[in-house]
Amino acid sequence: MTENECRIVDGNNLGGASMETSIERVRHLSMMLPGETSFPSSIHKAKGLRSLLIDNSGDPWLGAALPDVMKQLTCIRSLNLSRSSIKEIPKEVGKLIHLRHLNLEGCRELVSLPETMCDLCNLQSLDVIWCSSLKELPLAIVKLIKLRHLHIYASGVAFMPKGIERLTCLRQLDCFIICGGSANESKAANLRELKNLDHIGGSLEIQELQGRGIEDAAEAQLKNKKDLLCLKMRFCEHHEDDNLIKVLQPPSDLEKLSIWEYGGKVLPNWMMALTTLQELQLFGCGNLEVLPPLGRLPNLESLELNSVGKSGMELKGEWEKS
Repeated sequence: MTENECRIVDGNNLGGASMETSIERVRHLSMMLPGETSFPSSIHKAKGLRSLLIDNSGDPWLGAALPDVMKQLTCIRSLNLSRSSIKEIPKEVGKLIHLRHLNLEGCRELVSLPETMCDLCNLQSLDVIWCSSLKELPLAIVKLIKLRHLHIYASGVAFMPKGIERLTCLRQLDCFIICGGSANESKAANLRELKNLDHIGGSLEIQELQGRGIEDAAEAQLKNKKDLLCLKMRFCEHHEDDNLIKVLQPPSDLEKLSIWEYGGKVLPNWMMALTTLQELQLFGCGNLEVLPPLGRLPNLESLELNSVGKSGMELKGEWEKS
């Protein structure tokens, strides 16, 4: 990387002469815009900019400036607006046809993503973690067939768009939310759409599991997701889910399993086949009447039980590690 290709600037020198003269050569730019600092007009000269990180700390001008920025800086590969105060991404984001990575983590006031974002045919990574005001993803996101990383944990997203099974390049999908029969049901994916996403790895949380989706859950074929290491299942509270959990068998190489609000009386037989399992968490599984001999799991190092089982719950088999 040659001199001046990478710059970190703050609000105190954005308009300086050195910034004005060197901006055209900058390829990677990190800008800190504290308080009432206005967005620099000189950034439009950075036609060759490849990555842009904006730390705006509540800059009131950012939202108004972004449309022009996106029209001018069409060579950008990576855009990081994390923890900014923007309320929407302008439709001009569709002009960034070379964009690979879009980071919106922690944009808590962000309420929507434009459909034009789905024209970003080269997008590989989208992060909306902790975007708590964001209620849904664009329905056309299923067009982003090069997408490899989709992070939506702890956002306000209430369902997965129908057709998400087309994103077969996905390597990371941290959360899959099942629509619980609301007004969004007609545009929501069901759990069976996980079937074709066999390359997802790392951690996956499945939310809003409920008994009426047994056939869809069976079609998801979680056991084929060989790269999956951590799985969290969140059931709808008070549902009788014995049959549902039976078909949610994870891959045998799973290392961590968390089960929340499971309403069934027994745990599935497949649990004792998880020979590489290191951590097991059971939370709010108040109807359990019996626990399997978890001490026989050869690699189990951590067992956490919280609000589990009824009075007099039976503990089967070996509970002490040899």
